Amino acid sequence: YYRVEVENTGQLLMPLQIGVKYEDGSEELISLPIDIWRGNELTFTKGFFAEKKVVEIELDPNEVFADVNRENNLWTAPTVNPEQREIRN
Repeated sequence: YYRVEVENTGQLLMPLQIGVKYEDGSEELISLPIDIWRGNELTFTKGFFAEKKVVEIELDPNEVFADVNRENNLWTAPTVNPEQREIRN
């Protein structure tokens, strides 16, 4: 289960597109209507299930909507080195 929280810093209500890349190289585009902002015009959280590991999430990957800061649209999953994992008893 994954959750993506989006802040509406420009306060312009628009539809939302979320690009999801999986570990196996496949991709998915989640398109959401403008109605997502109806309950709260400042933040929106999208939850979704995935059977594959998500390695990257990008807001508006096709750059079709107005955006005040495109530099914060990409999240990349952190890489975990098995040797660095802490084991707790």
